[in-house]
Amino acid sequence: MGATDVDRWPSIPVADWQDTRDTLHRYAQVVGKARMANEPLVDHWWNIPLHVSARGLTTSPMPDPTGPALQIDLDFVDHRLDILTERGLVKKEKCDSDRHGCHVVVTARGRREIEAAAPGHVAAVRRLFVDRLTSEHLDAVGDAAEGVLATLDESGEVTRVDRARP
Repeated sequence: MGATDVDRWPSIPVADWQDTRDTLHRYAQVVGKARMANEPLVDHWWNIPLHVSARGLTTSPMPDPTGPALQIDLDFVDHRLDILTERGLVKKEKCDSDRHGCHVVVTARGRREIEAAAPGHVAAVRRLFVDRLTSEHLDAVGDAAEGVLATLDESGEVTRVDRARP
């Protein structure tokens, strides 16, 4: 390597990013141990815990004995730790207004699962909450809900907030 090749790389003094390095090291150790615990040993230890991805490091999909396959990503672009499963109930979509954020969207399969669970959920809410309220309490809840709805437009965005409260 010639002197010109070395000069291409910026100086990165460890003291300037030591806390970040130590935090990343700890995260990588924990995530790596999760991978090693969930992945069977392969000849020559080819099952290295973390792989380089387009956004940082990933375990890639790995079996989970308690449920669906699991993947853990250390996202260096958005500074996040993502834990993903493969049940297919939700999907992650980019948030255009926040480069660090994302939207979790219910898939068609997820919607079917919610609908299948709804009757039992509705019955439990009625039994544990609604049936225990007096008619006066129910009227108060209804008034509160109407007040919240009055601040929303058709898309569900807040259009006004009343600051005056007794």
